[in-house]
Amino acid sequence: MPSKKVMLVQEFIEYHKDELLKIMDTDVSAKLQDTKDAFLVQCAFGCRVSDFQKMGMHTIAVSDEGIPYIHYILFRRLTN
Repeated sequence: MPSKKVMLVQEFIEYHKDELLKIMDTDVSAKLQDTKDAFLVQCAFGCRVSDFQKMGMHTIAVSDEGIPYIHYILFRRLTN
């Protein structure tokens, strides 16, 4: 069976500071507030949605110097 080639196309969207500030200042319903907050946090981390969804309290740590950080490892599935 011949191997299948998969072409991955990624589109990167760049937000500028003024756009993020506008989103931060936009009032949304209580129902959408968590979604807005998650979107802004994800923009700050710059990670994929799937990686963001795996994050939780178990991924938060504090260095010996007292600096909090989020630990996650990026895994990508490669297809030929």
